[in-house]
Amino acid sequence: MAWQAAAAKAAVAVVKDPKLRNFVFGIILVVLLIVVAPIAVLLGISDVTTSLNLDDPDAQQQIIDRLSPEQRAALQTFEIDLLSIETKMADAGHGARVREAQMLYLAVLYKTAPTRSEWLTQLVDCFADDPDASTLVQRFNTTFGTEIGTEEFEQAMSLVKKTYIDTSQYTDLTTKNSTDLVIWAQNALDAGWGYVWGTHGEILTESRLSGLLGMYPDELGEKEEFIRQTWLGSRVSDCSGFVKGYGWYNAETQQFDCGANGAVDQNANTMYSTAAVKGSMDTMPDTPGLAVWYDGHMGIYIGNGEVIHAANTELGVCKTTIASGGWQGWFEVPWVNYVETAEETGGEIP
Repeated sequence: MAWQAAAAKAAVAVVKDPKLRNFVFGIILVVLLIVVAPIAVLLGISDVTTSLNLDDPDAQQQIIDRLSPEQRAALQTFEIDLLSIETKMADAGHGARVREAQMLYLAVLYKTAPTRSEWLTQLVDCFADDPDASTLVQRFNTTFGTEIGTEEFEQAMSLVKKTYIDTSQYTDLTTKNSTDLVIWAQNALDAGWGYVWGTHGEILTESRLSGLLGMYPDELGEKEEFIRQTWLGSRVSDCSGFVKGYGWYNAETQQFDCGANGAVDQNANTMYSTAAVKGSMDTMPDTPGLAVWYDGHMGIYIGNGEVIHAANTELGVCKTTIASGGWQGWFEVPWVNYVETAEETGGEIP
């Protein structure tokens, strides 16, 4: 696991660009989970657990304060290189895989990049023809003389995805729109978000879980052990929070602002009952980004007859067919800008 330890040493040089900050702290969390001892020594943290909330600016500042002068001096280089990777990957048509390229850089390339003028082009070329993880790792190892294992890489990327919210594929960060709501849902599904009552996409830390148990003892008490074993350290949401979280999330600050963008804090039933545009399932148009509802639950229609929703404690965020969900109605989320309104599309779901 030496390469994850190396990633930690690079990652603690925290970048200023908000688009990169959560990803870099995500790398730290990967190492916290995989190679606890090296990062604990590095940061001088005696109690390294998921109680360290890397989503919290105060916790991030604590880590920054522990950096050595040498690590602080590396800040500018890391930021420039990470942004260069993002630009070069997007120009090559690999925008959806930027984080993988940045992960490989933070793992090993940060040490050798200054001595290889062609490293950025070589890194991007590894992603030609959209390779699977095994092919990507093999190409990378061959190109750069490394020995990263495919299983290690996949494990690390899986853990990182649980800690950051990727908005790189959004169509418009200035509005809350139906297209990006679908991307939000798909990203959460791919990242393996969990389900915890009273949450909306935040990382579940020990302190957050303790607070939720105090607020919702009836809903969470009997499920505490399962939640602790399964979802601690992951991003989590309940069904209505899954939609509200998109409305509240500020891509610039990477924080959730309750009530932002007109996204009122309502449960699934209240959202449906107060929606201005809604109908029964037999009238539902084929409009991705619509919300679907049954008593006490809701989800996001993503097109092609499929719904992504924060299902329950055991399943977390999952994808199901609309026909199998028992949905009773559909509605437009009032603060979401629909590319085509439900009245205009007139389509039918598959």
